[in-house]
Amino acid sequence: MNEIKIDKIIRSKRSTVSIQINEDNKLVVRAPYKLNENEIYKIVQKHKKWIEKKQKEIEERNKKYIPKKFINGEQFLYLGNYYPLIILNEQNQSLIFDNAFFFI
Repeated sequence: MNEIKIDKIIRSKRSTVSIQINEDNKLVVRAPYKLNENEIYKIVQKHKKWIEKKQKEIEERNKKYIPKKFINGEQFLYLGNYYPLIILNEQNQSLIFDNAFFFI
């Protein structure tokens, strides 16, 4: 049986257990102080299918993310539309948007 790896356990005065998959695809469990680790692992294993599904979704989403290079002509998504970046040698403001282009 393939066990789920818990990346971080955060204990607090809470009365319930929370399972979270963060943007780095790490599993974070928030649990009450009084709950021992074996009980936490049992709860996590009980929700194994949900955890695996969410981790796969985040992994797929992260594959689609392409880091920006900030080069001339690169497209940026803004309010549902893509606009090109124009790099200027001299400009008084750090960033200008004129509803057609971004100038930097």
